[in-house]
Amino acid sequence: MQLLAVPFPAFDATCSVNLQHAGGCESWELPEDLDEAGPVMDKVYQRIVDVATPFFAEHGTMAGFTSFMQKEVRNSPANLRFHEKLFYAHLLNDDVPAALNTAETIAAYITGRDDPSPWVLELSDHAARATAAVASDRELVLRAIRENVEHTRTKLRLRDDR
Repeated sequence: MQLLAVPFPAFDATCSVNLQHAGGCESWELPEDLDEAGPVMDKVYQRIVDVATPFFAEHGTMAGFTSFMQKEVRNSPANLRFHEKLFYAHLLNDDVPAALNTAETIAAYITGRDDPSPWVLELSDHAARATAAVASDRELVLRAIRENVEHTRTKLRLRDDR
């Protein structure tokens, strides 16, 4: 799953499940013809039922996604992208104190990194804009999030199915 509120220009598999690796890094051979495809497709189907469906049931809501990102932040506290996703998830959950706390963490990491990389500067700008909006007006926050959704949708070349 990808949170479109995060302005990221590529597909991101942070909140995903690898069906092949879910069975212990088992290798699935690409069948040569349809007759050989049956056993492989049975394995794929069973993994969807046993692994993917429960994963999406648990993490396919904003609360589930937020919980997933909280774990990711705990496991990799230096990963700014995880903090950014958590920041937007908190905003979407209308948990302003948690969003502001996460934004402070982002700002502290960026200041400590002294990294002029374009992606770090862009992340800093987006977090600063959203944080300023949170401090003044919820509608500004929602507008910033909608802008990020449209930016991400455009970068990923996704249709708008609203």
